[in-house]
Amino acid sequence: MEKPEVQMANDQVTTPKTGMLLVGHGTRNELGMAEFHETAGLVAMQVPDIAVEPGFLELAEPSIKVALERLFDRGVREIIVVPLLLFAAGHAKQDIPTEVSIAAADFQHLKIRPAEPLGCHEWILAASAERFRSVLPLVKIEPATEVALLMVSRGTSDLSAIAEVNRFVRLRREVTPVAFASTAYMAVTEPTVETGLEIMARSSYSSIIVQPHLLFQGKLTSDLRVMVQKKRVESPEKKWLVAEHLGPCELVAKAAVSRFLEARDAPA
Repeated sequence: MEKPEVQMANDQVTTPKTGMLLVGHGTRNELGMAEFHETAGLVAMQVPDIAVEPGFLELAEPSIKVALERLFDRGVREIIVVPLLLFAAGHAKQDIPTEVSIAAADFQHLKIRPAEPLGCHEWILAASAERFRSVLPLVKIEPATEVALLMVSRGTSDLSAIAEVNRFVRLRREVTPVAFASTAYMAVTEPTVETGLEIMARSSYSSIIVQPHLLFQGKLTSDLRVMVQKKRVESPEKKWLVAEHLGPCELVAKAAVSRFLEARDAPA
């Protein structure tokens, strides 16, 4: 395992020194997994001289340990762990560092550095704004004075992560002004999506845009659409629109690469 494998690039033999371990939670949802791998591919395309490998905490392959092995076999001896997660809650703070540390114990001369989750990075704000703007033609009214936005997040018990979600929504409102913006959560955190939808139903705004602030599709995105459809039936006097989740796109990939570069270039 100590002998690095060389790669061919532009007809020259090169040995990559620093690699990127792109970590996701993992899911059994095939569409969500496909979107994760598509994003990993977009990330790799942006840094062709960097070895990039995806790995998952659970429910999917390859595991973090297998991803580390692949990077090591490609000659990488310094790894930047980039959590492909939106906010720094339990997975980013405890689960990923623990699993990486356990897996790395089997390798000698391997330096590992953590990167920050995607958070409120400008490219994530830009991607989120794009998803919002894509449904505006269906509204046909002035969003800054007549549209309400319900931003839906996964949910966490981590108070600092909740604060970051609220900060993200404030920043998004600056980028795409709306008459009113609020946050709701799919699990754990209050207010729930049901509560958020009811608040919007009782509001004076005629058009409601519900936007899932989620990276990839899966059960949560499906459940959200079901909840919004139920509210459409209950409150047909309002126009209910659902924006797309972030999904694989160049902007999300740019944000991941930026987190990698920040960690790589930070003072040791």
